[in-house]
Amino acid sequence: MEDCDKSISLDSENAYAYLNRADIKLKLGYTGGAITDYAKAARLFRAQGLDAKAKDAWDRASKL
Repeated sequence: MEDCDKSISLDSENAYAYLNRADIKLKLGYTGGAITDYAKAARLFRAQGLDAKAKDAWDRASKL
């Protein structure tokens, strides 16, 4: 998770870092944090025109 945090600190628009950090948080049992990061990733992906990635992130969040 530290690598994701570092990536986000260097580039707060890095949707992939938020997505990866959400996966890690979920595995560690931090469901609320995972939902927050999935939602952030989805918004960033959509803003970048990556609609399929945005949908994937929203789908992951909505299953929690």
